[in-house]
Amino acid sequence: RDYFTYQQPAEISFSFMWLIWALVFLLVLVILGVFLKRFLTKKKQADIFLKNRSISRIVENLSGLDFEIWVQQLFLSLGAKARVTPSQGDHGIDVIVEFANQKIAVQCKKYYGNKLVGEPMLRDLYGVKAAGGFDRVILITTGNFTREALQWAKDKKDLILINAKLLEGIIMLGLRTQTLALR
Repeated sequence: RDYFTYQQPAEISFSFMWLIWALVFLLVLVILGVFLKRFLTKKKQADIFLKNRSISRIVENLSGLDFEIWVQQLFLSLGAKARVTPSQGDHGIDVIVEFANQKIAVQCKKYYGNKLVGEPMLRDLYGVKAAGGFDRVILITTGNFTREALQWAKDKKDLILINAKLLEGIIMLGLRTQTLALR
């Protein structure tokens, strides 16, 4: 006789396996729940933004420097290298962007109400382009441009003007792309 052998009844091993499978199933449900919650939260944030499209609502509580950092983050999200310049001695350049082997100077103007960017500001920015060795210059404003400024800039292919409406479009395109990727 062998006193040291023990044989487990078949019913016990079956219930033990059932318990393991039940725990695995619950774990999978928890993981799916976490991912679903993240997906729905991101989708909800994008949907809220899509309903409140106004660029002024996005940046209304930002200081001028915060707006510059926000613009930097926008360029970073588009895959560019971007850095905010020091506030002193920047010659009107707020963000320097490197994208597609181009060095781009960006000036940010956070304006309220009906304040417009005029031609003199564009001429100054365009002068910095040559002096700073930039390939392009961009002026981004939460306002708009005067007729004279638009007329002066129309033949300059290396000067890009982005007003509040165009900025909203850029943001909307990015959010729609992210929303589609989440679906």
